[in-house]
Amino acid sequence: MGFLMSLLVVTKVMVLLSGESFVFDSVLSGMYSSGLDSAEVKVFNINRNIDSGVIYLRNNLKKGDIVVLMGIESYNSYKKYVNGGGYKNYGIAILAMDRNLRNEIVSTGYLVGFDLLVSFSDKIKMIKDAFPDISKIAYFYTHKTSEDLDYLVNEAKSKGMNVVAIETSSKDEIKNNIKALKTLKVQFLLLSLDPLFLSDRNFQFILKNAMKEKIPVWGETRKYVAMGAVMGAEVSFSQLGSIAGDVINLIKGGEVNPGLFSTIQASSYSLFFNEKSIKKLKLKVREDVLKKAEKIYK
Repeated sequence: MGFLMSLLVVTKVMVLLSGESFVFDSVLSGMYSSGLDSAEVKVFNINRNIDSGVIYLRNNLKKGDIVVLMGIESYNSYKKYVNGGGYKNYGIAILAMDRNLRNEIVSTGYLVGFDLLVSFSDKIKMIKDAFPDISKIAYFYTHKTSEDLDYLVNEAKSKGMNVVAIETSSKDEIKNNIKALKTLKVQFLLLSLDPLFLSDRNFQFILKNAMKEKIPVWGETRKYVAMGAVMGAEVSFSQLGSIAGDVINLIKGGEVNPGLFSTIQASSYSLFFNEKSIKKLKLKVREDVLKKAEKIYK
C-alpha cells in the first residue's frame, strides 16, 4: 500500500529511449495521445547521449517520479547507473520488448512492464501470404522460451503450416541444427525471442549458416531484415507509446501493483523485405504483398 500511496503525487515522467528518431517521435506521439501533458515529460534518447540521460535521472529523481524505459538498452543503463544508487521507491513503467526480462521485473517488487509483440500466428500468416509455396518451418527455441510451444505449433497448423520445433542452447547447436534443416525439408526458420538468437553477433552467425543451407530467416524487426533476414515485421511504436501512457496513468492513480507484466498483441505493424536475400535464395514472393512493405532493403 505504501508503494501505491507514494505514486499519487507525480512530479514528472522521465523517458529513456534507445533507437532512431522515427521511433523516438512515434513513441512520444503515442504517449501524448493517452492524455499525458508534454510539460511533465522529460525525454532522453540514450543512443545520442547516454550520459546526460542517466546522470540527469540520478541527480533529479524524486519520490513519486515515474521512469519509462523502452528496450533492453534503456533498462540496462538505468539499472547500472541509476538503480544502483538504491532508487527503489519510484514507480517505473518498463517497455521491455524482451520476454527474458519478465521474471526480473516481476521479482523486483517495484517495476511494471509489458511486451508488445507481433503474434506468432500473424508471423505465420505473413510468411504464408508472401511465400504461398512454404508449408514447413523450423522454430528454434531455448529452455527459457519453451512455455508456449504447444500453442505455437497448433497455431501454425491452423494456418496450413507444419512446424519442426528444435530446442537450442548454444552456438554450436545453432550451427548443427541449421545443417539438419535441409534433411528435414524445412523451408523457413523462425526464432524465439532469446538473446541466443537475437544478439547482433549471433543473428549474423545464424544468417551466415542459414544462407549456406539456403534457408530463409524471419527478422523480428527492420534491423534484422536490414542485416539479411528475408522478411520481418515491426510493431507500431505509436501503439507502444499509447500503452505506456495508459500504464503511467494507472500508476499515477494508484491502480496498478508492482510486479505486473503483460504480453500484448500488436494491433498493427509494418512489413519489411530484403530483396538481396530473396534473390540469393531464389524465392518467389507475391507482388501484392511486396507492395505492402514499408521498406524493401536492397
